[in-house]
Amino acid sequence: MAFPYGISRLDNPSGDRGGSGALPDERLSDRESARAPGAVAGIGEVVKRERVKAGLTQARLAELCGVRQCRISSIERGRVTPTLASLSRIAAALGKTVKITLE
Repeated sequence: MAFPYGISRLDNPSGDRGGSGALPDERLSDRESARAPGAVAGIGEVVKRERVKAGLTQARLAELCGVRQCRISSIERGRVTPTLASLSRIAAALGKTVKITLE
């Protein structure tokens, strides 16, 4: 499964993320989410499609990934953007890999 994944930091040439540079776990800051490329918004749709194809519930996928079910729900609805590490765990639980393309 190839996840369309843009890296929002590349959209900001100065690299300034404000504050200490630390982001909340598994999501972009509100400021970065607003600038995130359209491909990032599609991650949740891909996760849901692949989860359903695998016959897994959100709860089971969350268990396999070591996160709470509400995190999977938020990712699928596009409310949060998973970190690359989280996305890799999700892909592994689905028997898939993450492919990043910068265009």
